[in-house]
Amino acid sequence: MIKPFKIIATVDEENEHVGVTYELTKVVVTVDGMQPVGASGEHWESIQTKTETLGAYISLPAGADIEQEIFTIAKNGGWIQ
Repeated sequence: MIKPFKIIATVDEENEHVGVTYELTKVVVTVDGMQPVGASGEHWESIQTKTETLGAYISLPAGADIEQEIFTIAKNGGWIQ
């Protein structure tokens, strides 16, 4: 599976927790519709892409599955469809 996130750093916190700094990345594609090209009747689509990145920090219990927790956050937040 290709992961749409990168774990930047982890740190041991008090009370048997681990802090995780991570980034989520996604590519957004927009299509501006069909545009005519010349007199030939051909059409083309204007397709644009941009990359969006979100940096975040979470605190989890020391035994938590960090990657699964980040995946769940990303899915619930609309970063993974």
